[in-house]
Amino acid sequence: MFESISSFFASAGFEPHGHCFLWEKSLLWLYVSSDSLIALSYYSIPLALVVFVIKRRDLAFHWMFLMFGGFILACGTTHLLGIWTLWRPVYWLGGSIKAITAGLSLATAVTLWPLIPKALSLPSPTQLKDINNDLKIQIAERDEAVQKLRRSEVKFKALLESAPDAMVIVKGTGEITLVNAQMEKLFRCKREELIGQSVEILIPERYRERHVDHRAAFSKNMRLRPMGTGMELYALRKDGSEFPVEISLSPIDHRTQTDRGSIARKRTTGDLRNHSRRIRS
Repeated sequence: MFESISSFFASAGFEPHGHCFLWEKSLLWLYVSSDSLIALSYYSIPLALVVFVIKRRDLAFHWMFLMFGGFILACGTTHLLGIWTLWRPVYWLGGSIKAITAGLSLATAVTLWPLIPKALSLPSPTQLKDINNDLKIQIAERDEAVQKLRRSEVKFKALLESAPDAMVIVKGTGEITLVNAQMEKLFRCKREELIGQSVEILIPERYRERHVDHRAAFSKNMRLRPMGTGMELYALRKDGSEFPVEISLSPIDHRTQTDRGSIARKRTTGDLRNHSRRIRS
């Protein structure tokens, strides 16, 4: 085993390449300087590829760069052996290095061709730039739409606060989402105590069960209309006192307002699934 390995470094029976050049110094140094620069470059390129792959973890086909690095490194080693064999005829070693280089180059070439269609399908820098510009435009349009919606909400809340009637915005599930100042004054409670509560807390207990059914029916066929025409309607304050009211219902388009409401003359509004009530005391 040891003999077979040592034979790769054997030089007996062979003449060094320098003998073929008649030991002409200028010719020898031409080969030495050229092979040295080539080997130095071939060793530098794989190092640069490895650094590039490490820095760019998101790089597609990064293993292909490493294969190129190994192939180029082997090529550089053959040039170093070319310098050595000028004086030491270790041709078995030189041939072995070339065989390894041949194997790496063949594997790289065979692997490269199937990757070409996949690499061509990747977006080009120009395409990525166009996509990025489109995204910027969409983001700007979305931000503008958000700003318009916020301004619309501010105006809506301002109108709600300035309304002479008590108004409450109610979801289709009956959850109170917004009330105005008149609502606080009429029902004698803070809006924080109403937000998130069921609208039925504003109705005397004896009417609550029926009111749930009426609210569900209105959600299926929403339109502007008074509630309980020809009936005596009562509302319930926080302190438990009742008072007669007139209630008007009106739907609010969910594309402009996400919640519905009720108006109690003092009045409320709601979206396509919500209703609004206007309550008059």
